[in-house]
Parts: sequence; structure tokens; C-alpha cells
Amino acid sequence: MASEYVTFEDLARFHRDIIVPEIKQVVSEQLAPMREEAQAFRVEMLGHIDAIYKRFDRLEDEYTR
Repeated sequence: MASEYVTFEDLARFHRDIIVPEIKQVVSEQLAPMREEAQAFRVEMLGHIDAIYKRFDRLEDEYTR
């Protein structure tokens, strides 16, 4: 029986074609809920920052009067 050697190119192709897509799918499935939470947190923080700017504007108006 003749033994066939696996070359580096074969391993690289297997990694690129099989392993990487599987890893990307698993990671994206795991990160999807975190992205939604991060987006909600971002919207909340931007709302707080907008409120702070409004307060600064009011203080600035009072200061200039």
C-alpha cells in the first residue's frame, strides 16, 4: 500500500476552505446577541451625552445673560 503524504498546501487549503468558514460561523452566532446589547448600550450612552450637552447649553445661556 502506497502512503500518500499530506503537503503543506493541502493543509492550508483544508484550513482555508473548511476550518475558517466553520470558525467564522460559530463566532458570528456567538457575537450576534452581544452586538445587539452593545448597540442598545451605545444608543443609551448617546442619549445621556445629548442630555449633558443640553444642560451645558442651558448653563452657557444663563452665564451669558
